[in-house]
Formats: sequence, C-alpha cells, structure tokens
Amino acid sequence: MWTQKTDRFVHRVYNREVIGLVIRNAWTVTQCRSFLDACRVLPTQTLSTKPTPYLRSMLLAPTQRHPKGVPLKEYFQHAEQCNPTLQIAQGDLESLFGSCVETGAVSLLSNPRPHCIGSIRYFYPTESVPWHFDTYNPSPSFDHLHQYTDRRLQLSWYIPVQNPQQGGLLRVRSVHREQEQSHHFYTIELQIGDFVLFDASNYQHQITTVHGTQPRITFGGFAALDTKHKELLYWG
Repeated sequence: MWTQKTDRFVHRVYNREVIGLVIRNAWTVTQCRSFLDACRVLPTQTLSTKPTPYLRSMLLAPTQRHPKGVPLKEYFQHAEQCNPTLQIAQGDLESLFGSCVETGAVSLLSNPRPHCIGSIRYFYPTESVPWHFDTYNPSPSFDHLHQYTDRRLQLSWYIPVQNPQQGGLLRVRSVHREQEQSHHFYTIELQIGDFVLFDASNYQHQITTVHGTQPRITFGGFAALDTKHKELLYWG
C-alpha cells in the first residue's frame, strides 16, 4: 500500500503496514532549479565504465563500478567536499523526514564519520535501472550500517529535480520479498519537487527507460531507523 499520510509512516513501514509514501510539492520547481544550479560545481562520478549515468556527490551503494561499494575512505572524502554545497537542502530534507517519524528525531548518519547528505543522479535517454532490491552483500563498505541501523529494511528517498519528456518512472512490486513474488507492481508518477520514501530493501523496484532529449535528474539517498528506533538516520 502507498500513502500520502506522513503520520508515523516510518514505523508503519517497519510493521509492514505500508510500502511507500509520496509527499506532493515538497519543493517548488524554482527550488529544484536553484538546487540543481548550485550543485553543478560538484564533481561527477560515473556509475559504470560508461560516461553516463553519473552522480554528483557520492552514493554509498553497490554499483557496476563498485560492486561491493565505494571504499569508505573515498566516500568520506566526497562527503567532506560535497556537504557544504548540499547543506542548502538539509533543513528542508530533515523537516520532511521528521514529519514521517514517530519521535520526530532525524539526523545525518555520522558514524564513523559524517556521510554524504545525498547524491544527484543523472540518467540520460535510453538508460534505465533493472528490477532489484537495495540489499548489500557483506563488505567493509557497509559493515557500519549493520552496527548503527536496524537492517530489517532500508528506505530509499528522492526528489525529482528534472523529469525527462517520457519514461524514467519508478515501479515497485506489490509484495514483500518473503512472500510469493507477483508480477503486479505500482507505477509511481512523480512531478518535479515531489518527495518519495519507500522500503527499497524488501520490495523489488526498477526505473523505466528514459526517453526524450533531457536526462532524468533526482536528489536522493537512503534512510533507516537506528537500532533502538529512537531516530531516523539518513545518508547519500
């Protein structure tokens, strides 16, 4: 089930009552454009051996380029370099998260060091993301996540800051990974400035092929409750 009700949303996800949340018009189109312009100073990082898709800032997740995750030393160097620019979005982002958590407590994951606030992801025409779960094979890149967060699930979040002319849609399977898999899925159509938050570790999902002349650009990352369920931790 998907919802637009933020009240206790994160705890409801952990209880398997809901799959995902969409907050409409979290940012204005003008905010999205200003944010995107400000972030053009950030270095780009390719996700594979090809020049696109690519990121600005860094992503703590398996990619074709880093199947076991980017080495933490490199990741934290990018966090230190990119966070001063990304901080322009941090207050709004934490307000959105805070409305979804029963305790209202939210913080950037800062153990063992401050993580990237998020990453800006560029997917160009003909590019897509296949069906997958956000689950990580054992690796030094992710050991600390198991130490500081409740790994029963991991949330994925993002805000579209530029949509392609066609495609680039989020699709999410309707059943939990522990249930018999189904071909039924939700198609989540997002406008520029909408905020989406969903259980990406237990519900298989994909991004459909981008079409047109302009890329799909999103600002996003991950989140999970701490091991005692007192606050929501987020990172890029």
